[in-house]
Amino acid sequence: MFSMKHKIFILLLFPLFSFSQLSAKVDSLYNVLKATNQVQNEYIGMDSDGIVYEEYESLYTTLDSIATDDELLTIAKKGNKVIKYHMNAILVDRKSKFLVDLFSQYIYNNEEIYVRGGCTGNESCIAGELYSYIFYQNEKIKSVKYNKENYTAEELKKYHFDSETKWTNPEVDSLLTILNKAALSNDNILPITLRHIFAINKFKFDNYERIKYFANKYPTPEILATLANFQNKKDLPLLHKNIDDAFLAISKFPHPSFIPELKAKVDKGYDDYLYLEAATSFCSKEAEELLTMIVSKFETKRNSKKELDMFDGEPFGHFYNCLEKKNCNFNDSFLLKMWTDNRMISYSFFQKIKDKHYKEILKGYLNNLPFISAPGNEDMDWEKYKDEYEAADGYLCPIILKYLKNNTSVTNDKSIDLDSIECKGYNNR
Repeated sequence: MFSMKHKIFILLLFPLFSFSQLSAKVDSLYNVLKATNQVQNEYIGMDSDGIVYEEYESLYTTLDSIATDDELLTIAKKGNKVIKYHMNAILVDRKSKFLVDLFSQYIYNNEEIYVRGGCTGNESCIAGELYSYIFYQNEKIKSVKYNKENYTAEELKKYHFDSETKWTNPEVDSLLTILNKAALSNDNILPITLRHIFAINKFKFDNYERIKYFANKYPTPEILATLANFQNKKDLPLLHKNIDDAFLAISKFPHPSFIPELKAKVDKGYDDYLYLEAATSFCSKEAEELLTMIVSKFETKRNSKKELDMFDGEPFGHFYNCLEKKNCNFNDSFLLKMWTDNRMISYSFFQKIKDKHYKEILKGYLNNLPFISAPGNEDMDWEKYKDEYEAADGYLCPIILKYLKNNTSVTNDKSIDLDSIECKGYNNR
């Protein structure tokens, strides 16, 4: 049996057939690469196992070094889904003049793909992947600038850091504007393509009428959320009609009419991240009962297990994070109540309230419930509190105890014995 390297070498020497638009060497490479979908079982291999895939990756690098834009465009149009995926990246890196034409063809061909990463993957589409790679160029421009300022040429090469780009920010933005118009002009565009494009734009998009058209045609969470960002009350009936797919939309347009429906769905919703984002978005007294119902669900869970994980990746950690990030007076008062009544708090919220609410901080600390530390707000200036946080090894309970011991109003009250109170609970961090 021939090894994969031998097969590749033979194919490079003797092309099976050729496109008239391709040079002999490029055509040989194309014929080798066509087999990728067979090797990867029609999945696009990203960080997947196997030496074979690495060999194909090196062939794409070789193809990039010898093929013209015209040849790459021919391959992108004629190749299988795996080849199209790789051509997207190469043509974008080259800032090819064919990108608009290629995107237009992709949204009419409507090709879906499965992008594999290790042992997991996700559904996507060729047009969406091309759009994403163009969108990413704005971040790449920042990355190239930072890397050149902070790393030597040797380090850039050794660690494969981004070190060059042909794009400027205005060029990227101008091209994206053209692609956005092309996407919305196609009545038959795949919903997965729109979902991909809207999500990467954080559900903020121009052209209300076309967004409304697609929201009626494809009422998916991402498309409904993009419509909701216009905050047009005329769209409320459509969102109510598709309530189970509208949680993300409600977080963008938290109209009080949704509160009764969210209450009705709390039994299943408290474990749903999008439901939690919707429930925490109202910032009003009207939502207090809904939030209390959700906390009660988590309390029941804690009482049954005698512990409660509050990591950012867990539902309750996500719930707490959403409340804090909203940064409104009502949510802050609710978070304060969660501390006094439930002994749950994040380091960032503690820093926010400690100068004005020492009585509440003391009340929560004296509560006999297990201490539950929530994930901190990533928007906080963590550098400012780095030394204190690291000195306590990331444990919040002793930080609060130290704060109380340094508060004269607390220490002057002889009825309070802080030393007799221990930090209880599984998750003290």
